[in-house]
Amino acid sequence: MSKPLLSAPAGFPPPGRSTPRRAALHFSLVALAGALLCGPARGLVDQPPSPSPSVILMIGDGLGPAQIALARRFQGPAGTRLQLESLPVVGLVSNWSTSNAVTDSGAAATAMASGVKTSNARIGMDVDGWPRQRLSASR
Repeated sequence: MSKPLLSAPAGFPPPGRSTPRRAALHFSLVALAGALLCGPARGLVDQPPSPSPSVILMIGDGLGPAQIALARRFQGPAGTRLQLESLPVVGLVSNWSTSNAVTDSGAAATAMASGVKTSNARIGMDVDGWPRQRLSASR
């Protein structure tokens, strides 16, 4: 009996025997060849990309009206405005914790991300210790 010209590497079945792994490899190669031969879809190439708005979310942890007034006073004479105050959209969020008048960062971040106030020393959980889902994940 003659030795085959091609032999399979260790761990692979001999040539000619079909396996799920070999079928997946063949499918991938055929799909790649088809994509290379057909080229990109015409409808997608002819249209320019639509611009998406840029959003920069600045979270001033521990920054409130008193700290802004102090920074304004330190920056210059009366009437001086900070760059922060010239942004087109500025908002304040009141997110004190349920356990203390001074909120720690974890409780504040949980309130901003989930919309539910929690106690200090909790991150991503409500007051009773149940996990809270992010507002962005609830859609």
